Amino acid sequence: MIVKDRDSKQETTLKAKAGAKVEGDVAFYLKRQFLESKDIFVINDLRLSYKGEVAQIDHLILHSKGFVVVESKSIRGHVKVNKQLEWSRTVRGRWIGMPSPIEQA
Repeated sequence: MIVKDRDSKQETTLKAKAGAKVEGDVAFYLKRQFLESKDIFVINDLRLSYKGEVAQIDHLILHSKGFVVVESKSIRGHVKVNKQLEWSRTVRGRWIGMPSPIEQA
């Protein structure tokens, strides 16, 4: 069951547009998979605020056995994680550091 669809918003930067597209793509596939489900609930683009702090979750999947947080990323190329759990990806053939999507989620 889809509890909340993605909020439609107009992104202005290329990076934000790419992120919005991949979030929309993931929301589409989650909807296709779980729309008729009676025991799995999907909340897309969940925004939480507490004491002036704001957090956003791309996709939250709830079930009686637990939950899954899905952090959507728009990345072309390769991704690797080293022994210190530092993330990097290729951009135009060069390796550059990136924030951990696990820590973000």
